[in-house]
Amino acid sequence: MVDEPQSISEESFNREEEEVPPPPPPRPTRRTSTHPPPVRAAPSAPASMAMEEGVGSHDQWELPAIPTSSLGAELSASWSEAMVDDHQQQEGHPQRLQSHSQSAPLPIPPPAAVTPVPPATAARSLEALHLESDELMAIWGRVGVQICEVATTMYDHSKKTLIGDGTYRGFVNAVLSEVPNASKPNSKQMPFGYLVYVQNGGQVQRRVSEILPGDVMEIVDAKFKGHKGLGTYTQHVGVGVEGGEGGGPVLGVVSEFEHKKSKVRVFQANQHVGQQTVEAVTYRLEDLKSGLVKVYRVLEG
Repeated sequence: MVDEPQSISEESFNREEEEVPPPPPPRPTRRTSTHPPPVRAAPSAPASMAMEEGVGSHDQWELPAIPTSSLGAELSASWSEAMVDDHQQQEGHPQRLQSHSQSAPLPIPPPAAVTPVPPATAARSLEALHLESDELMAIWGRVGVQICEVATTMYDHSKKTLIGDGTYRGFVNAVLSEVPNASKPNSKQMPFGYLVYVQNGGQVQRRVSEILPGDVMEIVDAKFKGHKGLGTYTQHVGVGVEGGEGGGPVLGVVSEFEHKKSKVRVFQANQHVGQQTVEAVTYRLEDLKSGLVKVYRVLEG
């Protein structure tokens, strides 16, 4: 009774050893290559069918030999170039930036030659300029106040020295030359600034601002006639040609203006015999019977 199980177990153990299948034969090893595998076209239909039949019948099959002598170098070069291009794109194209930085700087063009503006063109552009009353007042605060101060100082010192060249225009030019931010006319055809007041005879043709100290007044072939004290007076101003007989148009710097009586006090060159080379003359604009009076607001240079 005890020996039967031992015989059965030995028989079953021997049967199990007989049923174990033998191990499969080892697969042939392939030599690995450092180069990336080439892209192969998909196998044709008959070859795939033959492969499936071979696998189903448990037959051994081998991969066809891959030629690496000619394609290896080309694939390696194309692979390395692609890697370099990707690296340059990720790094923001450093080689391109370096080539741009090392390129020669662009030549600087020479400065354009400044062509002088003809006086007639400059005068037309100044006449076309439009300024509001508040802008004119601001300009007077920056320029006109200084002009009046300089003209007053020159008037005080004119007893001992000649101001300018002794002419009306020479005195005004001498005053403007002492004001750094004042605009100076380049020729006699150029106005002294922005035209703020025009009166022809007894008619006021233009008034865009009040006449203020520091403005430049021009009187051309004017005749003043009116009452002065208990009598009457007649005055001819600005007659003739500048530099010739009569002295030409009168130019001066306004020192005071009385709006109610329309009286203007002007510093101007003294063309008469006297101790001072600069005189202060008062004109009553309401007494203008003929001729032309213009007042300019000197602009910033």
